[in-house]
Amino acid sequence: MHPNKIFFLLFFFMFFGNTAVTAQVYYSGEIQLKALIAQDGELPFWMYHNQRGRIFQETDLSGYLGGLAGYRAGMIDITAGAGAFFVNGSKSNSYLDEFYVAAGYSWFEVVLGQRQREEFYKGLSAANESILWSLNSRPLPGLKLGTRRPVYLDEAKRLGFEMTWEEYLLGEDRYVRNAHLHHKRISFIWNFEPGWQLRAGIRHFAIWGGESPAAGKLPESIEDYLRVITGQGGGDTALETDQLNVLGSHLGSYELSLTKQFNSGSLTFLFNSIFEDGSGSRGANFPDGRYGVFFSGSEENKLINGMIYEFYYLKDQSQTLPHLYDNYFNNGVYASGWTNNGRVMGLPFVTPNYYEDYPPGPSVVRIGNNNLLAHHIGVSGVIINNLPYKLLLSYRRNYGHYKNITGVGKFIYYAPDDPRGLYVIPSEVFSAYTNFTVLQSPVNINLELGTDLSAEENKLGAGVSVRYTIP
Repeated sequence: MHPNKIFFLLFFFMFFGNTAVTAQVYYSGEIQLKALIAQDGELPFWMYHNQRGRIFQETDLSGYLGGLAGYRAGMIDITAGAGAFFVNGSKSNSYLDEFYVAAGYSWFEVVLGQRQREEFYKGLSAANESILWSLNSRPLPGLKLGTRRPVYLDEAKRLGFEMTWEEYLLGEDRYVRNAHLHHKRISFIWNFEPGWQLRAGIRHFAIWGGESPAAGKLPESIEDYLRVITGQGGGDTALETDQLNVLGSHLGSYELSLTKQFNSGSLTFLFNSIFEDGSGSRGANFPDGRYGVFFSGSEENKLINGMIYEFYYLKDQSQTLPHLYDNYFNNGVYASGWTNNGRVMGLPFVTPNYYEDYPPGPSVVRIGNNNLLAHHIGVSGVIINNLPYKLLLSYRRNYGHYKNITGVGKFIYYAPDDPRGLYVIPSEVFSAYTNFTVLQSPVNINLELGTDLSAEENKLGAGVSVRYTIP
């Protein structure tokens, strides 16, 4: 039999065998309108951060329309989704939010297109799943391969793993246009005692390729891709700095979590490191990272059914000679840094700015504050008549950032209120936010309040949203 016929038969039986009885078509849709008002026209921090890129600081009106349709049969699950939103207070009035096709079989999934990522920790975390990959910006178009759930290597389900391999495009709204973003992650799972689970993993990102106004077309051949995913230096066609170091702009994180299950819920202790080069990956920047503890209640109708405390510390940055400072999320070649459409893709406490004397110039967004410490608390539950609420409280101390002067073992310090910056970043700020539901049927009506308190300025904002979902 011809190999193509063998492949076709295997594909047919794997995806369509034994599906007639359990086949199911499903769909859902959502339409939402939101009105916001803010003191002096600028929303407080949590009213526009971690909003999936759908809200801007000067937004006072937005709308969203989206939906998905799927087919499920046995272990097969095929889904197509699309969504768009309109918003004021930005360069454009309308944006594509989602447009994707996903196909899953058993524990494996392939996603092609632009899809919003999953929310973790009941939406209470400042960084969501990772200190490097929050819900602060819009999703990127690309390809994702990975596990849909833990894959266990033994019948007792004691040892398992989860993994992801993703390739995305960063688009034209950057200093280096049409750059690529590579991401891979693997986590190992050990259920070492009944009710106890330990997860340990590593996450790696790399921005590479594209076209730079200063350097022209950057390397993006298959050989260059292999260099990027293995963290090697560039070849003969790469910039000299990329030949001496690694090709592209790299970010990584070691991730640990320990979870204990109780009858009334679970308790999780978590840690994320952060590194951009060999010094950070060796732990020379310790104790930089994210430290947290998360409680999840088993009953959703309690006054408190979820709570998280997180401490973020990013002040060490491997500050030893000749290395000096890591300057997290910034990069010399990829000058837009770890941003997407001007939004930081990682921890939103790391904030952007524009600088007059910062090459390639004041029109390019840079990370203006990555030297910080922050405390964050999130609480969720239900109040009278089983109406949900969410409360976020954050305190952060901002120290600006350090820019290394290559090759001379010196640095330039940019304070949060540096006069060369377009924005003044508060040196010390407390942010509070609450979102509570006042009606759940036939439509969902939410009210939200937010405030920022600092020596430089105080902000106050409020909003109301009306959402209708199908089914």
